Amino acid sequence: MNRNKIGVDQLDTVQTSNARSRALCVKLRTGKSIRNMCLMTIVVIIVTATVVWVCIFIRKTKNAEKTTPIEVTSTTTETTTTTNTLSTASSTTSVTTTESTTTATKGGITNRRWNETGTAVTGGNRKGNGLHQLNGPCIIQIDSDDDQIMYIVERLNHRVLRWRQGEKQGELIAGGNGEGSRLDQLNRPTDQIVEKSTNSLIICDSENRRVIRWFIQNRTNTHQQIILSNFDCSGLAMDTDGNMYVSDYKKREIKRWKKGETHETIVADGPGLGYEVEGGYLPLYFFVDENHSVYVWDDYNNRVLKWAKDAKDAIVVAGKYDSENIVTRVSGRHGLFVDRNNNIIYACDLVNHKIIRWLNGSKDGSVIVGRYGQGRQPWQFGMPSTLAFDRQGNLYVADYSNDRIQRFDVIDD
Repeated sequence: MNRNKIGVDQLDTVQTSNARSRALCVKLRTGKSIRNMCLMTIVVIIVTATVVWVCIFIRKTKNAEKTTPIEVTSTTTETTTTTNTLSTASSTTSVTTTESTTTATKGGITNRRWNETGTAVTGGNRKGNGLHQLNGPCIIQIDSDDDQIMYIVERLNHRVLRWRQGEKQGELIAGGNGEGSRLDQLNRPTDQIVEKSTNSLIICDSENRRVIRWFIQNRTNTHQQIILSNFDCSGLAMDTDGNMYVSDYKKREIKRWKKGETHETIVADGPGLGYEVEGGYLPLYFFVDENHSVYVWDDYNNRVLKWAKDAKDAIVVAGKYDSENIVTRVSGRHGLFVDRNNNIIYACDLVNHKIIRWLNGSKDGSVIVGRYGQGRQPWQFGMPSTLAFDRQGNLYVADYSNDRIQRFDVIDD
């Protein structure tokens, strides 16, 4: 018998044994492969997640570094960077440029927007001197107790109207007796404030070079009082303590009269105020906030200057000189408005027919209404001269050459 040969009866046993061995090897190889594949998959997932997280972190970091001109309630830290001196033959003003770091606080308003199609709440009935018409409205003021009532200064009708929204015509409060210098007349008024304690208006009677008090209940010429005379007034304001501020646009200075006192204090001055043009000067408008800080538009450098209470020098709080960027470049006289938290600054661009806002400390502004050029459509302006807000946040704009007051309703997101 040949012991080295395998018989037929042993072949199935050997083959079965070999098959089992091969199956075992396959299982071992397959299990190892599966483990390797699992390990590789886990590694890939970890690496991918790490890369994605790093990209998100970098993107958020870059976005956080951008200054976005949106409305927020915030705390602001100012860091002085440079100081420039502006000089003329008559005065020298130090202007400090600052950078602001703004952190939004809980409950802040962000991205406030307005419907860009306005509604004519007064005027819009063609130019005229009827009580249902306007002619050159340059100032609008919302009543502090009833925001359905507006006071409108009409430069070209030489009068002040009080107009309740929803009514078809206004009520004559001051002037309205033609252009002139009598006590019952006005000559191209440019601004006014309501003094509730005396139930009177204080009016900048520009061409008569005087500031005059006009009592609302009695408008006869025996009850007017000239407060200032021989004064080139164009802007007026009153702070929360009842102190009066008046701008002299030719001397380029703003003076303050404290309540109950007869002597004045210069609170802002220098070449950054006012704007001289061929043949004269543009009116000098300004804004006083609840902290008694004074804000003025610097036409020469396309920026907003701020004089803090009793400060000698101004700081730059918005804007920059940029003659190429039509979004940030603002031209012509314009009204200024600063929100209650002093975070947002608004301005009327008289020449480019739009309303712009800046986050306090931001160099770049954003257009909020008036993106479609000059015109008479509800979404256009013809030389917007000043703006105001009611308590709901709706925006009102005096549309000077269109002889109307436009309201732009706030959009609640």
